[in-house]
Amino acid sequence: MMFEKFLNHLQQLGKADKTIQNYVASWNAFEKWMRVADPLVTDACYATQKDISDYKRYMLKSGCLNGSPAKPSTMQFRFVQLNAIFRFFC
Repeated sequence: MMFEKFLNHLQQLGKADKTIQNYVASWNAFEKWMRVADPLVTDACYATQKDISDYKRYMLKSGCLNGSPAKPSTMQFRFVQLNAIFRFFC
C-alpha cells in the first residue's frame, strides 16, 4: 500500500511518533470518507482532484465527529497533511 510507504518515509526522516500519528489520523479520516463517497474506489491514494474538492466541501458542511462543520484550523491541518501525502505519491 502506498500509504505504508509514506509512513516508512516519515520514519526514515526521523519524524516524531506524534507527527506520524497525526498523518495516520488525517489519512484514516479521508480514507473513511472515500469509502462512503465512492465505494468503488479500492485505495484512497487514487483520489482525484474532484475527490479532494468534494472532501473539502464535506469538511465545511459536516466534517467533525458530531456532524458539525470542521473548524478552519482543523481543515488547514488536515489538508496540509493530505497535500504532503499526495505529493509523496506523485
